[in-house]
Amino acid sequence: MLAVLTGDGPLSRLTKRIRSLSRSRRADSPSRSEDERPESIRKPSQGSVSSRLSTANTLVATRAAGEIALKDSLGLSVLYAPKSEPVVDLIFVHGLGGASIKTWCKNHDRNLCWPKYWVPGDLGNDNVRVLTFGYNAEVLSKTKTKANISDFAKSLLAAMKFEKDAEMEDLGIGKAYLRGRNNSEHKDIISKVRAVLFLSTPHRGSNLADTLNKILSVSLTSYSRKAYITELAKNSSTIEDLNEDFRHQVSDLDVYSFYELRSTPLIGSQSAMIVAKDSSHLGFPQEESIPLDADHHDVCKYLSREDANYRSVISVLKTVTSKYVEEVEHDKAAKVAQSTRKIEKLLLIDNNPQEDYSVLRDRWAPGTCSGILQNDTFTSWIDRSESAGILWMHAGPGTGKSIKSSFMISHLQAAGLSCQYYFFKYGDIRKRAASALFRSLAFQISQDMPPFRQALTDLANEGSHNQRTEARQLWKILFESTLFSLSFERPLYWVIDAVDESDSISTIISSFQTIPRTLPIRIVIISRHLPSISTAFSRVSNSMPVKSLSIADNQDDIKYFIKKEVAYLPGDSDFHSEVTAQLMQRSEGNFLWVHLALQELHEIHSQEDLGRVLDQIPSGMDSMYHRMEKAINQLTKASDQLLSKMLLTWVTYGKRPLHLDELAHVLKPQFPSLLNLRSSIDQVCGHFVTVDNCDRVSLIHATARDYLRHTSELQFIMEHRSAHGALFDTSMQTLLDPQMRSRLGQRRLPPFCEYASTSWAYHLARTSADAPNVLAALVKFFKGPHVLPWIEMLAISRQLSSLVYASTALTSFIQHRRKSDAEKSPLLHRVSDLKLLELWALDLLKVTAKFGEYLLQDSSVIYKLVPQLCPLNSAIHQQFGTSSLAQISVAGLNITDWDDLSSRLWVASSHNASFIRCSGQYLAISTSADTIKIWNTISFQEILVLNHKEHIVKICMSGAGDRLVSYGSGTVKVWSLPVGFEILCVPNPRNVKPISLTLMDENKSLLMCTENREFRKLSLLNPGEGWKKVFPKVFKEEIAVKDSFTNTPTSLSFNNDVSQVAVAYRGAPLEVWDLASGEIVSRCKRVSRPSLRQKQTWTGVIRAIWHPFEYEVLGLYTDGTVFKWQPLTEAHTELPDAPDSSPSDIQIAPNGGTFLTSDVNGAIKIHSFQDFITIYRLSSEDVVTGMCFSPDSQRFYDIRGSYCNVWEPNALIRSAEPNDQDSDCESDVRSMSSMSLIASEASIDSSVSIISLAANPNGILVCTGDEEGNVTLHDINNDSKLQIAQSPIGMGIERMVWSDDGNDLAYEDLGRRLVVWSIVNQKASHSDSPWKAERVLETKLNLDGGITRGLFTRSDPSMLLAVGQSDALSYNLQSSNAPSSFDIPSSTAFWLNSPQDPTQLLAFDRETVSAFNWAVTGLEKVQEWKLDSHPLGSPSTETIRHATLSSDGDYILFVDDHQYTRQQSSTSLNISIIQTSSLSPSTKSITPAQLPQYIADLVETPLTILSPDLFVFISTSLWICSWRFDFKSLLGAHPSDDAEPEPPRSATTIKASPKLSRTRSEALMEMGVTRHFFLPGDWVTKDSLALCRVLSDGTFLCPRKGEVAVIRSGLGSEW
Repeated sequence: MLAVLTGDGPLSRLTKRIRSLSRSRRADSPSRSEDERPESIRKPSQGSVSSRLSTANTLVATRAAGEIALKDSLGLSVLYAPKSEPVVDLIFVHGLGGASIKTWCKNHDRNLCWPKYWVPGDLGNDNVRVLTFGYNAEVLSKTKTKANISDFAKSLLAAMKFEKDAEMEDLGIGKAYLRGRNNSEHKDIISKVRAVLFLSTPHRGSNLADTLNKILSVSLTSYSRKAYITELAKNSSTIEDLNEDFRHQVSDLDVYSFYELRSTPLIGSQSAMIVAKDSSHLGFPQEESIPLDADHHDVCKYLSREDANYRSVISVLKTVTSKYVEEVEHDKAAKVAQSTRKIEKLLLIDNNPQEDYSVLRDRWAPGTCSGILQNDTFTSWIDRSESAGILWMHAGPGTGKSIKSSFMISHLQAAGLSCQYYFFKYGDIRKRAASALFRSLAFQISQDMPPFRQALTDLANEGSHNQRTEARQLWKILFESTLFSLSFERPLYWVIDAVDESDSISTIISSFQTIPRTLPIRIVIISRHLPSISTAFSRVSNSMPVKSLSIADNQDDIKYFIKKEVAYLPGDSDFHSEVTAQLMQRSEGNFLWVHLALQELHEIHSQEDLGRVLDQIPSGMDSMYHRMEKAINQLTKASDQLLSKMLLTWVTYGKRPLHLDELAHVLKPQFPSLLNLRSSIDQVCGHFVTVDNCDRVSLIHATARDYLRHTSELQFIMEHRSAHGALFDTSMQTLLDPQMRSRLGQRRLPPFCEYASTSWAYHLARTSADAPNVLAALVKFFKGPHVLPWIEMLAISRQLSSLVYASTALTSFIQHRRKSDAEKSPLLHRVSDLKLLELWALDLLKVTAKFGEYLLQDSSVIYKLVPQLCPLNSAIHQQFGTSSLAQISVAGLNITDWDDLSSRLWVASSHNASFIRCSGQYLAISTSADTIKIWNTISFQEILVLNHKEHIVKICMSGAGDRLVSYGSGTVKVWSLPVGFEILCVPNPRNVKPISLTLMDENKSLLMCTENREFRKLSLLNPGEGWKKVFPKVFKEEIAVKDSFTNTPTSLSFNNDVSQVAVAYRGAPLEVWDLASGEIVSRCKRVSRPSLRQKQTWTGVIRAIWHPFEYEVLGLYTDGTVFKWQPLTEAHTELPDAPDSSPSDIQIAPNGGTFLTSDVNGAIKIHSFQDFITIYRLSSEDVVTGMCFSPDSQRFYDIRGSYCNVWEPNALIRSAEPNDQDSDCESDVRSMSSMSLIASEASIDSSVSIISLAANPNGILVCTGDEEGNVTLHDINNDSKLQIAQSPIGMGIERMVWSDDGNDLAYEDLGRRLVVWSIVNQKASHSDSPWKAERVLETKLNLDGGITRGLFTRSDPSMLLAVGQSDALSYNLQSSNAPSSFDIPSSTAFWLNSPQDPTQLLAFDRETVSAFNWAVTGLEKVQEWKLDSHPLGSPSTETIRHATLSSDGDYILFVDDHQYTRQQSSTSLNISIIQTSSLSPSTKSITPAQLPQYIADLVETPLTILSPDLFVFISTSLWICSWRFDFKSLLGAHPSDDAEPEPPRSATTIKASPKLSRTRSEALMEMGVTRHFFLPGDWVTKDSLALCRVLSDGTFLCPRKGEVAVIRSGLGSEW
């Protein structure tokens, strides 16, 4: 933003104006003069000024929108707006007595308004918008006003922010700038101001100011003295203060001050210098002063562009605008690059379709393919850009389809259209998946569509992860929920080539039918004409226009290409014509054949030989391939044969094409001195292999792969198992490099490493389990140090899904090998080796599931932390748990094996969970307390509680997780996540209860079906319309079914596009209805079974749900049988009966591959949808009341009573991984998949939870109490335990405390029973524990209100204090006397032992800290210190949640919960520190030092302060972190009331999401935060986090499933 200010004042026009006003006794504003031009229609600017100013730098002079009426209006008006997004705003601000237009017009001629008519063209830059600002500073007005310069400044800032009318004056821009700098409300806007140009502005006031006020008072009746004129007096305090403040704030501004050289005529013949040179000049170092040969009136008015004064001003404007435009463009490019990097990580972009496009464009022959541009169907597809549509172009193999695709892309791009494209490649497994297409399209669109780029950046910042997201779910997230909700400024054109080479044709085409017809997305799909594709398009055509176009007629292109190439052959024109005719006749429309034939002809050098070779070239591709194969068989050198075999093996069976440098690495052991690999390929591969301009080595065509695999008669064998075995062996040898870790650390990996790390499992899955050396290579790899660098390599490249596939491949290999070994002698069995691989197969799954997020944050944790946190019997722990690279040691836990429970979330101790829904980011559970709790699905930390304040009947969540709907007994509410803002609240229809509730129409409306079988719809855009009845015809068709009655449905489910609904009844058959027509589609007629009445052809259904993608319904009959049913074909399949099961609920995974059933006994089973078999069983005693899948289908949640389990079983992780299938080995891969579906068993761990924990001051003992009343001593030095007590009635231990000498332990149970034990060390004892406990006291606590707020002990004398809400009990542990009872002064205080005097207690209240002497007879207040107010904001509610003493006693750390009254709505921590030295008798008040909010925002649980000055905490992402502070600096960092503290720029990124990325790790380092280690998600709950402790030596204690984890690291020795 750049401002141009003028000091053009009223004195130069005063005489004339006074006379006129005196005669007429009017005080009309000069802006209403008769010479104004007629008002024209003012066009609004595109977008709000506030939104533009927030992105544009501002120079002070303003830009305007379209044709503005040249009227002196108030506020901001746009004089000129560029066609593109403005980069700089130029705001013109007039002076006293001036006006927004008139001030800039010579002789009041509006045609001479130079900011509007001259400046835009003379700047030489169309990125600048010009605006003018008008305010009511009319000196001749008789209106009374107290407005001053500050008021004008506020007005301008408001206008800049909200595009409202505003006011300003000569000095106002300086004041506005200062107010913006010092006020957070305007900080964003004012940060954009980059330069100010002052036109004769009285920075030091004017002697004429007071004169002006006096003259006006005398000359005008009822003139009121103007404050803003008084403030312009020479050396006025206002100006002095303003200039001094301005001086300190403008170091980053460019300032230009123009000053007048001529005196201004006044009354009569008098004249004066209105603003002297010294007053025009600020005297700032960066200020530039420039003279103007004009008086005060004309410094801002010019007759023509040639005016020397105008040239001076425009020259400066041009310089500064050019400078800022360049800077902004650079910053913009940097931001786009940063967003691009984030989006690349979000979408896992690992290949660029630009490479495929470039290769194809290089192969294109100029002059060909242009015929498509004259095709009416194609041109119509381009021109009808206002709506969605698909064009299917098809032709046979080898006809140049991909070349045509590249031509169309080039044409669309050359026309300036937004074109995205993708090339499927069957020979590259990365380019066969539908998910790869969707990710690539989304990435390309983000580069061309800024709103979509921002939306994806927001997803990345929120921590969204889709590494394991299935293709259809990915489409839903990226396109349906994100792209389709945006406004399109121009059409999108998608060119998708070779869809027939995709492994998910139906998924791709069916996804396109969800594109709203109104969106301008035009899709062209190129492929062979296959029946499967044709059928898929037939289905889609009902939802979207689909046109079919054959492009098989390529004779003109082939002829043109042949003529061009033949011209380079020997011979005359007649011979060339003959060759052309022969090639045309024999080509059969196959470009590939022509290319290969010409390739051979170009190697001939005489006309005679050309004719002979031409006759020998066979017709047809199979014959051509046979001829090429024959050339290979004629190789005579053994080395050439070996090279040919290796090259053809890699290009035929490789997972993807290798690059030349990768291939050179592969060949180096056999061919260490190849001079020119590209040339060698041409010589030994018979034209089967090509090297493109990106150095990728691949087969000439997909049909060549089929030939070599199935038809080839090469002299060397290329059987697929042995070929894959050879490629597996090569990959393994690369990963077995002993220098791999050091190479990885230096980022100097051989080029083949990426392929080897991601593809060895692919080849293992396709080789024989009996192949020689395979087992030996696997054992060597997993038994040695090589496996961890491999995992690190995958983490760095963000390809952890390869671990899951490797686990599946290993499992399949083990099963095949054992089956093979069964036929061999037991002496030949490799039992221990297979057991090792089996352990690693499980470890790879669990490491991915439990530690994947942490590996992506910091790949080095695979050495430092992960092995130590794994179960004792895991292979990774056994091999690397005690490695020298380990940064932690873990004791106290007896975790021997992996379990499937990832985490357990406690909803509430006294309330039950009712409904559960989840998205990729958030888990929502409604409770019987009328609330909904929200957890983050990455860290499983509770982030929000929504209070509906009514009984909740139903909830639903949007696919993206940004909207949650709760339907209560009286109202329905829509909430915004994650902030928890209530977007709307609408009354419910009376006496209506929903069976089903779903968001639809891109989350713009809510649809429900009621118990009385009515459909109602609520528009979320117009909620005032209320619930409207829709689909009135549904359920009206009455077709009687024998012995049935249609009462309230038991279940109702909408299909994927909400066009049909499946309705289940107990007393009638399952029905499917079409919503649009209101007609019944089908009824489920179950085949009679012996258990049913003989003539009954239907069975009642208690639950029915649609498959997410297929036209099938999954259901549960009333007799407990699970079935799937196809409504159109009426195909029906039932799950075999299980004698121990009676399912009561059913849920299907978002990817459609698996489904869950739960029964009344609390058991859950996972079943394969395709095979309809059980693959997993989970047993438990607690009844399941709800369950759902995660969006990636690799996790499921169940709610049981008051808690929720999070499960990640191996069966789900494996079944969610797509199988990489080749036609040759499809059966092998299928068998691999089916073997992984063998049902596994699991059960819920019923360990009793620890609910209280206290660490002995000596640092050796830890005591815990659990929910059943067990009290246990843990010796953390020798890892032993001693149970010292058990509650006789099973009451949980609520709180416990040690005496300061560590000899006594006191605790209280939930029954208010107080027990004290003396702990004695039996050094000579031979028992398991050297400790002995002796009971000292057991009594009932009788406190008013029955609530204990704390237990406190003293060792001298031995005393115990129990503090309640209003009273306390004091016990003398050395006496049998009854306790003393006395009142306490505060019911809200947090109590703490004094670190300075063991006879005192400290009470922390909201505003004070009090010290009390503690005696047996009571508490006596001895001193009180006032707590200075907290520096951040004005909390509306705040209580002391926690206080703890630092390890050295120097500090007290205390934590408030507070709710900001500003714009935040979520609870945040306010963490403060007090120096204990300040608690002295000589002080009356204490100033707490507050931790910066950007640090507090990272904190989930504050732990302690270790000496010296090291704050230790658990972060929101479950890292144990530390931050070193300087207490004095914290005290001096208190911001003013008007401003908020500014964290480092990186802190914004930190705050955005609870999970840390590599860039956020760097940001933490910038803030001084150190991450030490993390806690696995299944270790902790919210309650257990509050029990974590850090001892003075840095030892970390964490309760887990009835045990205490003791983690030692470098935390305690950091200093």
